Amino acid sequence: AVVSTQSTGVAKALQLALNMSNSELACVYASLLLADDGVAVTGDKITTLLKAAHVNFVEPYLPDLFATALEGKNVKDLLFNMTSSVAAAPAASSAPVAAAADSKAPAAAEKKPAKVEEPESDDDDMGFALFG
Repeated sequence: AVVSTQSTGVAKALQLALNMSNSELACVYASLLLADDGVAVTGDKITTLLKAAHVNFVEPYLPDLFATALEGKNVKDLLFNMTSSVAAAPAASSAPVAAAADSKAPAAAEKKPAKVEEPESDDDDMGFALFG
């Protein structure tokens, strides 16, 4: 009986997390649709769009939360800036590494320390050999 109660609790928690993720995703899509049509993103408009799409599992506070978060922001610009910064990040991060490598190359060519080879001793294997 304890196991079934625990598994029921876990199932309820997973279902809640799944609904929460789907609720947030529905609000994101509704916000993107409104922004793409050039309509101001408001909680009422998100709710109206979700009802028209027969999405009835969204918590009542989420549309207003999304509308408040996007208030005064151009959603298209946010998307463009995010995608352009993600695409530019690998190129930008490799440039300083290449520049640093180029600046260190002449110094490394001028100053090469001599390697001192140490003779191997049989004591390094602590009295046993791994491969023979």
